[in-house]
Amino acid sequence: MITEAVEAAVTQAIDAGAEPETWDREGLATQLAMNYVLTVDAVSDPAATPTLPSLVEAAQSEAEAARSSGRSSTSRISAAGSGSATSTSRCCRR
Repeated sequence: MITEAVEAAVTQAIDAGAEPETWDREGLATQLAMNYVLTVDAVSDPAATPTLPSLVEAAQSEAEAARSSGRSSTSRISAAGSGSATSTSRCCRR
């Protein structure tokens, strides 16, 4: 679920038809940090992620690593995968 949500966030934020040099990489990095508590350094590096698929893969890899290590709360992601935050975090549920 996290990988699909992150893929949707990347593909919605980046215009696939635009030249990679014009992509709002910083805006995407901010969105991933705010919505998914992810820091994806490769997003800001055009040499590391020159294509949309490589950008998606980098974000998904970081999301999976964060999920596996407990660095990211997957409860923040809605069931629809829209990336919107829920009102209850995992730590506060009873």
